[in-house]
Amino acid sequence: MNEIIQESKQNQIPQTAKERAALLDSRIKANSQIAAESLVAVGRDLKAMRDEKLYAELGYESFEDYCNIKAHISLRGAYNFIKVYETYGDKLADIQHLGITKLVAMTALEPEERLELIESGAAKDLSTRELEKKIEEMQKKCDQLTLELEAAENKESKPSETETLLIKQNKELFNELEALKSVQNKQEKSDSQEKERLKDEIEVLKKQNKDLSNIYAKEAEYKRKELEEAEKKRLEAEKNHTAEIEKLKEQIAEAEKNVALQASAKKHVIPDTQKERVKFYCEECLRAFNSAIEAFDKVEDEKSKTKCKNAVSTMVKKMEELIK
Repeated sequence: MNEIIQESKQNQIPQTAKERAALLDSRIKANSQIAAESLVAVGRDLKAMRDEKLYAELGYESFEDYCNIKAHISLRGAYNFIKVYETYGDKLADIQHLGITKLVAMTALEPEERLELIESGAAKDLSTRELEKKIEEMQKKCDQLTLELEAAENKESKPSETETLLIKQNKELFNELEALKSVQNKQEKSDSQEKERLKDEIEVLKKQNKDLSNIYAKEAEYKRKELEEAEKKRLEAEKNHTAEIEKLKEQIAEAEKNVALQASAKKHVIPDTQKERVKFYCEECLRAFNSAIEAFDKVEDEKSKTKCKNAVSTMVKKMEELIK
């Protein structure tokens, strides 16, 4: 059984609801079969351990200490196994499928009544609710018989056959009631164990969910870093591309400047004839004058700008005087 649970916990692959239902069904059947097959052996071995006081050989002072500490079973549970084994003997192997709870309950019955329950199938169909109802009915009957018994005991005369029968019936019912209460306690304990098992499975599922969340978070972080790295590379490439463009622009400007200088050098070649020289020098003067005007427009200080303006005017007047 522990191997089955361990295997289930190790298998962390998510399942559909249908697959999980099928898995649980197969485990329940397997565990039930294991429990049924061990019923005879457990009862027989516990009886031998108690009767022969072999628990002392293991260092325990009492059978109860052995059950609670070593075997991890309550003393009542151990006596239930022993009682079932002593009651049914070799026939236990054929009816162990009914389970320890029902088998303990039926030990309070007479052999004929037990046989009738088994052969009719009623023992197999007995449910927890029906068991509680039967306990309640028996409690009422037992109380009624007790009252009748007390009334009979109040009489000083010798008990009659009817009173003797009532005493016997009351004792039998009381024993049966105690057995049924024991069964009920066993059922409640079984339900509690089932709840604990379900809690364990819920914890396993929670851990699976947490592990998957961590995996998804790590993948998301990895993707985020990848995107950041890609964005960083893109910005670096864009920066390099911009630098290359600026460099090309500088090269183009330098080339244009060289072309302009070459063209200017060609223009500054002095012609041979006087007429052409006059035309050449006039063009040079006009270019120089235009350059002076451009520089004049860029002067920001008003005082300096006024001086430049006066200088240009003086130059123009000199040129007019020379022409005249």
